[in-house]
Amino acid sequence: MFSSISPLVSSSGRVARTGFATVALLAILLSASGCNRPQAASKLSAAGLRVTAISLGNPRMAIINGQQFTEGDTVTVRNPLPTKMNVVRIADGEVDLSDGSQTVTARLETMPTPPPKRKA
Repeated sequence: MFSSISPLVSSSGRVARTGFATVALLAILLSASGCNRPQAASKLSAAGLRVTAISLGNPRMAIINGQQFTEGDTVTVRNPLPTKMNVVRIADGEVDLSDGSQTVTARLETMPTPPPKRKA
């Protein structure tokens, strides 16, 4: 990828002293390669969150990924990298979590109802 700039860089990795134009070209090439671009924030998803129980008592509690949490607690979720999220709100059937810039709603998992038994 950087073969076009190899004459600008010596074997020791230092930029050759060839003037402002060379340094400007090197900056343009690095910018075009994405080296100076900030990484886009990953979009939060409820995919890594499994809410299996909610209690609306005082304090409100939820079981998320097998652990008990209350409003204000911090949950660490792999989303796909480890992400710390705060439990913002526990409501009937759902939990809102935020990483400070985005909020995601995880819904309570319900057990599937078995089909009715047939009488013989």
